[in-house]
Amino acid sequence: MKQFYAQYTSIRKATLKVISLYCIIMICVSFMSCANTRPWTKTEKGAAAVFVVSMIADGLSTKRMLKNQNNHETNFLLGEYPTDKEVGIYFGSTSLLILLGLDQFVYDKNWRTGILIGLTGIEFGAAYHNSTLY
Repeated sequence: MKQFYAQYTSIRKATLKVISLYCIIMICVSFMSCANTRPWTKTEKGAAAVFVVSMIADGLSTKRMLKNQNNHETNFLLGEYPTDKEVGIYFGSTSLLILLGLDQFVYDKNWRTGILIGLTGIEFGAAYHNSTLY
Protein backbone atom coordinates (compact mmCIF):
# COMPACT_ATOMS: atom_id res chain seq x y z
CA MET A 1 0.00 0.00 0.00
CA LYS A 2 2.86 2.40 0.79
CA GLN A 3 4.37 1.75 -2.64
CA PHE A 4 1.06 2.56 -4.33
CA TYR A 5 0.73 5.78 -2.31
CA ALA A 6 4.29 6.80 -3.21
CA GLN A 7 3.58 6.24 -6.90
CA TYR A 8 0.30 8.13 -6.64
CA THR A 9 2.02 11.04 -4.91
CA SER A 10 4.73 11.28 -7.57
CA ILE A 11 2.12 11.13 -10.36
CA ARG A 12 0.07 13.84 -8.63
CA LYS A 13 3.09 16.12 -8.24
CA ALA A 14 4.07 15.54 -11.86
CA THR A 15 0.54 16.42 -12.93
CA LEU A 16 0.69 19.70 -11.00
CA LYS A 17 3.98 20.51 -12.73
CA VAL A 18 2.45 19.74 -16.13
CA ILE A 19 -0.52 22.01 -15.34
CA SER A 20 1.90 24.80 -14.39
CA LEU A 21 3.91 24.27 -17.57
CA TYR A 22 0.74 24.24 -19.66
CA CYS A 23 -0.27 27.48 -17.98
CA ILE A 24 3.01 29.10 -19.02
CA ILE A 25 2.57 27.82 -22.59
CA MET A 26 -0.99 29.21 -22.74
CA ILE A 27 0.25 32.60 -21.54
CA CYS A 28 2.85 32.64 -24.32
CA VAL A 29 0.28 31.56 -26.93
CA SER A 30 -2.17 34.20 -25.78
CA PHE A 31 0.44 36.92 -26.09
CA MET A 32 1.42 35.74 -29.56
CA SER A 33 -2.16 35.59 -30.81
CA CYS A 34 -3.75 38.41 -28.84
CA ALA A 35 -4.69 40.17 -32.09
CA ASN A 36 -6.97 37.22 -32.98
CA THR A 37 -9.15 37.39 -29.88
CA ARG A 38 -12.36 39.35 -29.45
CA PRO A 39 -12.25 42.05 -26.77
CA TRP A 40 -14.11 41.21 -23.58
CA THR A 41 -17.29 43.13 -22.80
CA LYS A 42 -17.89 44.80 -19.43
CA THR A 43 -20.24 41.95 -18.48
CA GLU A 44 -17.58 39.35 -19.30
CA LYS A 45 -14.95 41.25 -17.33
CA GLY A 46 -17.29 41.45 -14.34
CA ALA A 47 -18.06 37.74 -14.57
CA ALA A 48 -14.33 37.00 -14.80
CA ALA A 49 -13.63 39.13 -11.71
CA VAL A 50 -16.31 37.34 -9.70
CA PHE A 51 -14.95 33.99 -10.95
CA VAL A 52 -11.45 34.88 -9.72
CA VAL A 53 -12.90 35.89 -6.34
CA SER A 54 -14.70 32.52 -6.14
CA MET A 55 -11.45 30.67 -6.91
CA ILE A 56 -9.65 32.64 -4.19
CA ALA A 57 -12.46 31.86 -1.74
CA ASP A 58 -12.29 28.16 -2.59
CA GLY A 59 -8.50 28.10 -2.28
CA LEU A 60 -8.51 29.86 1.08
CA SER A 61 -11.31 27.68 2.43
CA THR A 62 -9.44 24.59 1.25
CA LYS A 63 -6.30 25.69 3.11
CA ARG A 64 -8.30 26.46 6.24
CA MET A 65 -10.28 23.20 6.05
CA LEU A 66 -7.08 21.16 5.78
CA LYS A 67 -5.74 22.61 9.03
CA ASN A 68 -8.16 20.26 10.81
CA GLN A 69 -6.48 16.83 10.93
CA ASN A 70 -9.82 15.04 10.47
CA ASN A 71 -10.40 16.58 7.03
CA HIS A 72 -8.87 15.69 3.69
CA GLU A 73 -9.10 17.03 0.14
CA THR A 74 -11.15 15.07 -2.38
CA ASN A 75 -9.66 16.64 -5.52
CA PHE A 76 -7.50 13.88 -7.02
CA LEU A 77 -5.04 16.37 -8.52
CA LEU A 78 -4.31 17.87 -5.11
CA GLY A 79 -4.24 14.60 -3.19
CA GLU A 80 -5.65 14.06 0.27
CA TYR A 81 -3.23 16.33 2.16
CA PRO A 82 -1.73 18.97 -0.16
CA THR A 83 0.62 21.65 1.07
CA ASP A 84 -0.39 25.31 1.06
CA LYS A 85 1.98 25.82 -1.87
CA GLU A 86 0.31 23.06 -3.91
CA VAL A 87 -3.13 24.52 -3.20
CA GLY A 88 -1.97 27.97 -4.29
CA ILE A 89 -0.35 26.66 -7.46
CA TYR A 90 -3.42 24.61 -8.34
CA PHE A 91 -5.99 27.38 -7.86
CA GLY A 92 -3.82 30.07 -9.45
CA SER A 93 -2.92 28.05 -12.51
CA THR A 94 -6.42 26.67 -13.09
CA SER A 95 -7.92 30.17 -12.81
CA LEU A 96 -5.45 31.46 -15.35
CA LEU A 97 -5.92 28.47 -17.66
CA ILE A 98 -9.70 28.84 -17.63
CA LEU A 99 -9.55 32.57 -18.39
CA LEU A 100 -6.95 32.12 -21.14
CA GLY A 101 -8.89 29.22 -22.61
CA LEU A 102 -12.07 31.28 -22.70
CA ASP A 103 -10.16 34.16 -24.27
CA GLN A 104 -8.58 32.02 -26.98
CA PHE A 105 -11.28 29.50 -27.82
CA VAL A 106 -14.70 30.92 -26.89
CA TYR A 107 -15.73 33.86 -29.04
CA ASP A 108 -19.44 34.14 -28.28
CA LYS A 109 -20.05 36.58 -25.42
CA ASN A 110 -23.05 34.63 -24.13
CA TRP A 111 -21.02 31.43 -23.88
CA ARG A 112 -18.12 33.15 -22.12
CA THR A 113 -20.41 34.76 -19.57
CA GLY A 114 -22.45 31.59 -19.07
CA ILE A 115 -19.39 29.42 -18.54
CA LEU A 116 -17.94 31.91 -16.04
CA ILE A 117 -21.21 32.15 -14.11
CA GLY A 118 -21.50 28.36 -13.97
CA LEU A 119 -17.93 27.90 -12.78
CA THR A 120 -18.39 30.68 -10.22
CA GLY A 121 -21.38 28.87 -8.76
CA ILE A 122 -19.43 25.63 -8.53
CA GLU A 123 -16.47 27.32 -6.83
CA PHE A 124 -18.57 29.24 -4.31
CA GLY A 125 -20.43 26.00 -3.58
CA ALA A 126 -17.14 24.23 -2.92
CA ALA A 127 -15.94 27.09 -0.74
CA TYR A 128 -19.18 26.97 1.27
CA HIS A 129 -18.85 23.19 1.68
CA ASN A 130 -15.26 23.59 2.89
CA SER A 131 -16.33 26.27 5.36
CA THR A 132 -18.76 23.84 6.99
CA LEU A 133 -15.83 21.50 7.75
CA TYR A 134 -13.63 23.86 9.79
